[in-house]
Amino acid sequence: MAADRSIQLAPPGHTFRLLRYRDVDGARSKWTSGSLGVGGGGAGTITITGGGAVRNDFTWIAEQPGSTGAVTVDGARSTWTNYFVYVGVSGNGTVAITGGGAVRNEFGHIAERPGSTGKVTVDGAGSTWTSSDYLHVGEEGDAALSITGGGAVSSVGGHIGEQSGSTGQVTVDGAGSTWTSAVTSTSARKATERSRLLAVGRQQRLQLCR
Repeated sequence: MAADRSIQLAPPGHTFRLLRYRDVDGARSKWTSGSLGVGGGGAGTITITGGGAVRNDFTWIAEQPGSTGAVTVDGARSTWTNYFVYVGVSGNGTVAITGGGAVRNEFGHIAERPGSTGKVTVDGAGSTWTSSDYLHVGEEGDAALSITGGGAVSSVGGHIGEQSGSTGQVTVDGAGSTWTSAVTSTSARKATERSRLLAVGRQQRLQLCR
C-alpha cells in the first residue's frame, strides 16, 4: 500500500478528506474507514488494484463546486464496498470499474446536486457494480453510466434523470453487458428530454423485470 500523501482525519465523524491520491495495491492491501471524501474541495484520487480492498460507510466524491474526484477499481478480486456512494456531489466525480473489479453498495448516486457532473464506467468481463437498492443516474446534475465489454450492473431499481433540469444517460453496449434492475424509470416526471436517453448496443441485454 502506498504511503498517504494528503489525508486528513477529521473527528468525530471519522471522515477522510483525500486531497491527492492513495493507492491500494495487492491482495493483502486493505483500507477500512468510516466516511470517505475524495476531492472534497480540490482534487483526489483512489486507485484499488491487484486484489486490494477498500471498505467504508459513506463516500462523497467531488463534494464542493470546482472539485474533482476519481476512484478506480481495477483487476480481479479488487473490491470497494460501501453503504452510500455519491459520485459528483457538487463537482466532477468519476468511478471506473475495470478488468474484473467489483463495487458493492446499498445506495448509489451519480451527479447529486445542480451543476455537478458524474460518470461511472463498468467495463470488461467480470467487472461489476452491485447496488442492493436504487441507483440514481442524474439526480440533479449531469450523469452518465456506461456498461461495456461484458460489464454488469445490478440494482433493485434505478432513476435516470430524476429531477427537473437533470441529465442522465445509460449506455449498455457489447456482448454480455447487462444492467439488471427490478424497476427502472427512464422518464422522470420533470426531467428534461436529454434525461430520457437510453443507448443500447447490439449485443447486450437490458433486463427490466417488473
